[in-house]
Amino acid sequence: RQFLRLALPAGAELWSASVAGRAVQPAKSEDGHLLVPLVRSSAAGGALAAFDVSVVYVENGTPEPGRFQAELPIADAPTTWVGWTVLAPKGSKVPKKVKEGTLRKVDWLTPPPPAAQVYQQAEYNQAVGNQAYAQTQSGGLGEGAAPVQVTLPTDGVPLYFEKLLVLDEKLGVWFDYREPKK
Repeated sequence: RQFLRLALPAGAELWSASVAGRAVQPAKSEDGHLLVPLVRSSAAGGALAAFDVSVVYVENGTPEPGRFQAELPIADAPTTWVGWTVLAPKGSKVPKKVKEGTLRKVDWLTPPPPAAQVYQQAEYNQAVGNQAYAQTQSGGLGEGAAPVQVTLPTDGVPLYFEKLLVLDEKLGVWFDYREPKK
């Protein structure tokens, strides 16, 4: 496919996007979805090569005290695994059983092995990497702003959520917590 179609959460603003390590300029469809241009993935032995797609966006809003609520973008392509780490405020009390949302709360994230380790041979990856690099250098993906590097605070109570096999669905996590005493 030529584009990855993404629906950002309501009120979210795109900061940057990159494909195979190179900045790209997504287009907008008539219905407001982002269209992220993709590199052409050639097949060898019946398997397509994987490449990273990164989207940085920001959401505005005022959080409700004692309540966490967030959603991830919806992609029109199947995703084999989604892992999400949420940091609750330091000192807060979060219930052991968080049942709200569409991702499962886990004790730690357990990503599956990368597709390249399972399905592809090492010598194939180099050829595909060279092809993706040539396509990005030729301007075939359009030019975008440099990807935004964001450093986030990592202070807080980590909560881990994951889901296997996501198919064009809304992903979110919602839970209540008791704020730390002041």
